Formats: sequence, structure tokens, C-alpha cells
Amino acid sequence: MATVALGSIRKQIESTAPPRGLWCDFPLGRPLGKPGDPEFQHRVLEAAFALLDCPKPTVVEFGEAIHDSSDHRPDSAHTVKYWLCAN
Repeated sequence: MATVALGSIRKQIESTAPPRGLWCDFPLGRPLGKPGDPEFQHRVLEAAFALLDCPKPTVVEFGEAIHDSSDHRPDSAHTVKYWLCAN
């Protein structure tokens, strides 16, 4: 089964050496980029799926970067206050 890994930490994706990797310079927790921007997210997915055609292992950098903005605050409907783990 062909696989593609998306990574936000360049050293980590390079050291794990996936068959195909897309390094995205995005803040952690945003694997597809900008929240609420489906066009941007589709560009990320298109770039990832395009790697399925690569015949040999490769890690490619996504062409756009996102730098965390201190003025971005998620609305309260999307804020996670607690994490629970059930056995």
C-alpha cells in the first residue's frame, strides 16, 4: 500500500524516512494548514497525493509556510478545555 506522511517538523520527517513525505512549515496541530480554509487544505492534499507517483523514497517541502499568529484565537466552540482518556 502506497503511503504519504505529512510532517510539521523537518528533522523528524527526514529522520523517519517515510516512503513519501511532505514537510509542511505549519504550526503543530495544523497538519493541513489554515483552519477554515478548505482551498488551502485541498492544495496541501493535492501536493501529498501527487507524491504517490514518486517511484523512490522522497521528502518534499510544501511551497507555502504558515507562521503562528498571536492574534489568532479560536472561537469558544472549537476550544478544547480538557482531554479524557478512557480504558
